[in-house]
Amino acid sequence: TRNVETFKETITHIITREAMVYCQYQINTTAGSRYRQYLNDRNVSDELISRFGIGYNPDNESLYRFLQRKGYKDEDIITANLARLTPAGMRDVFYDRIMIPIMDDQGHPIGFTARTLDPDNNSKYINTADTPIFHKSDVVYNLHRARDAAREKHFIIMAEGPMDVMAFDRAGISNAVCSMGTACTVSQLQLIKGLTKTVMLAYDGDQAGQNAIYKTGKLARGEGLEVTVLNNSTDFDPDEIINKYGEQMLKSMVDSHKTWMEFVMDYFRRQYDLNNYTGRKAFAGKVMEEINALTDQFDKTNYLNQLASLTGFSINALAPGSN
Repeated sequence: TRNVETFKETITHIITREAMVYCQYQINTTAGSRYRQYLNDRNVSDELISRFGIGYNPDNESLYRFLQRKGYKDEDIITANLARLTPAGMRDVFYDRIMIPIMDDQGHPIGFTARTLDPDNNSKYINTADTPIFHKSDVVYNLHRARDAAREKHFIIMAEGPMDVMAFDRAGISNAVCSMGTACTVSQLQLIKGLTKTVMLAYDGDQAGQNAIYKTGKLARGEGLEVTVLNNSTDFDPDEIINKYGEQMLKSMVDSHKTWMEFVMDYFRRQYDLNNYTGRKAFAGKVMEEINALTDQFDKTNYLNQLASLTGFSINALAPGSN
């Protein structure tokens, strides 16, 4: 873990922090009340809004004008990706959006993920573009808050987005982070590996989320992490689960998590028709790839027996020489 003394504050850090404080103020104004109410309606309390530093960036270039009045140069504001120069002049990047600050692993604000409430805007969330201090593929959201709990519990929960992280927090689960989208990177996994050797994947219960779990799980295992999976049998994400079913449901899903192999067998079982030979053979081939990658002999034997039972194929046919 990097030492706090190594932190070097740049003008981009300063402007990003100024923007965060400004937006936190704005969400408590009359103009920001609609956005605060939206969060409250999603069970994000005022206390949670404060703790996660959530704010509101008004329209009409309010943030740019605020930063300009504070004496910051246009080029530095542009470099921080808070405004851009257009043919019509300087324009806020995140105008009229809820602002969720993204911190580095020491807790310094380095960027934002921002949500619109405009139903006609196809870009529901937008993130800070690459800046001198922010590279999305190298950042794990909420890592600085989750660090102690992850070390204490010996695992970290990887969700898709900040609202899911806040859902876990509402349920009293403080070791959750997210990759701000489903595409997790090796760089992000290495940050997690610095804290704990086990990651629980908690992406959405729908097919896209399940596909992301499989892809990320393979990547994480390749980086030497042990992978478990949230026991989510719904089509919902953690934020939706807690809003529809309550905190206890999400806690239960964490407590009854699946092993990687249990997830793999369920995942491929939904993709292949086990009522015909071709489907069973393809299913067996996919699962055997994962069984062969196991290092624990007991686990190998156990899942091989399960696969034989599911497909009707002999253990010797699945793994020649096992008998």
